[in-house]
Amino acid sequence: MQIEISEYNKHLVLAGNGNSLRRYVVKGDELKTMFATFERIPYIGRIECFECYVKNPETGEGGWDIVWIEGVEEKIKAHYPHFDCFITKGYPVAGNEVVEFHSVYAKDDYKMAEFES
Repeated sequence: MQIEISEYNKHLVLAGNGNSLRRYVVKGDELKTMFATFERIPYIGRIECFECYVKNPETGEGGWDIVWIEGVEEKIKAHYPHFDCFITKGYPVAGNEVVEFHSVYAKDDYKMAEFES
């Protein structure tokens, strides 16, 4: 697997020592420190922003509403409520509208651990 190491990219990392694993959000340039700090890193996913359609929660009709979601692509598909499909990838261009972001990193809501490199 190739990972782009850049201070501008964020990654969701599952890391730990022994059987103790925690989720971290780190910049790409902090990944090297993660590998030096932890014994196990079973998962790394790149965090991106997507414009998505969601389904109507009552009828299941697709294309019901548009939301902006920040997270890892496969986690969004699996865990965002009433997810329908991706429209575009990338952060919205600044304009007159107010954009509300939703974050999806895993199935359950949790506070992510801080990682200091």
